Amino acid sequence: MAALADKVTFGSSHHPLDGCHDGRLIDYTKGMCPRTEEALQRMVTVGIHENMTREDILDMAEAIRKVAEGLKGRTYCR
Repeated sequence: MAALADKVTFGSSHHPLDGCHDGRLIDYTKGMCPRTEEALQRMVTVGIHENMTREDILDMAEAIRKVAEGLKGRTYCR
């Protein structure tokens, strides 16, 4: 995930990956977590934030449900 590899967590912040904890730098290099990296290739993330309404989130959930139902039973190869 780019946020961890690039150490950018919010805006231009690098906290807590910037050594703020006793000078200990945290580093996630490619290949360090191969199972997680593989899972991220098959994963969809949906961003939400505090300015979204309940209706916004319910609309997104409904759209995801519709897509999942439409894809049910299909097999995809990479």
